Amino acid sequence: MLSILLALRRGATPVGVSLLLRFLHEVRPWSMTDVFVLAILASLVKLAHIAHVVIGIARWSFGGMMVLLIVAANTFNLRELWEHVNPE
Repeated sequence: MLSILLALRRGATPVGVSLLLRFLHEVRPWSMTDVFVLAILASLVKLAHIAHVVIGIARWSFGGMMVLLIVAANTFNLRELWEHVNPE
């Protein structure tokens, strides 16, 4: 998405952007990051009884990535991007 936004800011349309926007439109209902986070937490709780799990910095990195994904999913307006790419 960053490459699309930077190219559109320069006034150019990247190759294959319409295919990527169609793909993002189809995949968006399936990107349930909150469910994914709950599944990871449930599996870690279950693994704690079997093995010693050390999460370390991965917990903060994963948490930051999930927050950024949620913010990006809620702020991107695919319709506006599509109108900018294909003004027909």
